[in-house]
Amino acid sequence: DLEVTVGNLATRLQSAIDAVEAAAPQATIVLVGYPQMLPADGTCTKQYPLVPRAAARLSTALADVNTAWRRVAKESGAIYIDTYAASAEHSV
Repeated sequence: DLEVTVGNLATRLQSAIDAVEAAAPQATIVLVGYPQMLPADGTCTKQYPLVPRAAARLSTALADVNTAWRRVAKESGAIYIDTYAASAEHSV
């Protein structure tokens, strides 16, 4: 299940942040989100030969991971860089 997987990744990410903060309390932690890999309205059949369902699943997964990363960054005081919005219209 995607939701469970993303939740587990977010927990592991928080643990990694905690470890960095323990080892380097003055460090600035920056989380970088995933870019928009596929166009919002379809697929890139030449570059990414995915069936529409797989393309939709990938887009959902990336959006869910980015949402989780943003939340973890906010909760931990890390900086979140949103490359998804910046890469709109510049997909693969």
